[in-house]
Amino acid sequence: MGDTIVWISGATGGIGASLLRHVPYPNARIINLDIRDAAGCENVRFDLTDPASWDAVAAHFADELARFKGRRAVFLQNAFVQAGMGVIGKIDRDGYRTSLTANFVAPLMLGEAFLRAATPGYELGLMMMSSGSALGRIGQSAYGAAKAGIEKWVEVARQEFSTRPDTWIVAVRPGLVRTATALRGADLPAEIYPRAGVLKEKFATHGVEADLAGARIWKALPPKPGRPLISFDDSTTEQATI
Repeated sequence: MGDTIVWISGATGGIGASLLRHVPYPNARIINLDIRDAAGCENVRFDLTDPASWDAVAAHFADELARFKGRRAVFLQNAFVQAGMGVIGKIDRDGYRTSLTANFVAPLMLGEAFLRAATPGYELGLMMMSSGSALGRIGQSAYGAAKAGIEKWVEVARQEFSTRPDTWIVAVRPGLVRTATALRGADLPAEIYPRAGVLKEKFATHGVEADLAGARIWKALPPKPGRPLISFDDSTTEQATI
């Protein structure tokens, strides 16, 4: 039996599937949190848009960590929903609400549940997936605000857990990654998402495949002390830029 338990939300595709493939701990117990099952690991079903399912995940964290006797527990909050992309006033309001719920409220509630369930005595790691959209991107006011909020939440959570030296909490901007979801965004009409053309041009010459993205994220974890954010550029190098 391994001494590590790893939760990855959204491990069924894209960066999440790569994070699953590249878990660096031998014999780790790996659990996917998603609306769909992932192969090669345990699965706990949940839905980013359904608060009742967040409570079920919180209960799962509490049950598992109350019994945990290993060396390391890590949660990579990666799952998101592609919704609400577009210029304010031109996009579907229900989609806008869905984006804020699934990409902001849900991740924070899951992160809070994980930290709440943890007890001292082992390494505790929490990675919250962010995005370059946190810097502010036209057509991504919902998603960008969600990611910016997540980064601020990480800053506060790190301070609140600063007296526990075995705990690390970090946000990660993965850079430009060629996932099916990102490519769909590049195909949106320009009147809805003005950056679609720019994004499509970037994909022609920049960016990395999801498999490299997951591998280089793991390589950067745990973060260096005092580092609340790990940010990758769009190159094919494995080095973080911040």
